[in-house]
Formats: sequence, C-alpha cells, structure tokens
Amino acid sequence: MEDPLALDRQVCFALAAASRSVIGLYRPVLEPLGLTHPQYLVMLALWEHDPRPRGAAGALRAEGPGGRYDPGSASA
Repeated sequence: MEDPLALDRQVCFALAAASRSVIGLYRPVLEPLGLTHPQYLVMLALWEHDPRPRGAAGALRAEGPGGRYDPGSASA
C-alpha cells in the first residue's frame, strides 16, 4: 500500500515545484530590470488597474497621502 503522506503524492509539493520552475523562467528577464517575480506581479496588477506613464508612480509617492507633498516619501 502506498503512503498517502509521501511527498510525491502531495499536491502542495507539485504546485511548489511548478511555481519554482515558472519563476526560474522569468528570472533571466527580470534580473536586468532589478525585479523579483513578486515585484513583477505587483507591477502587473498596478498597471492593469491604473496604467500610468513612466515616472508617474514616483510623483504620486512624493505627493503623499491626500495629495500633499511628503518629503519623507520622496527619493533623491
């Protein structure tokens, strides 16, 4: 009888292995951009919901909450 708790019978292990493989495919494309796969996913989500021209995110960050300039959030 096969052990139902054997690693090769666990769906979560198969999903984790598949996830690692997919992330590995993205790595050569994302590394030159200085992005990790989670950062890339966040950027895709942001772009899908509110596409902005390049540099607009930095301007928004500099404004701070409520549209007021927040010098603590601006980068040099």
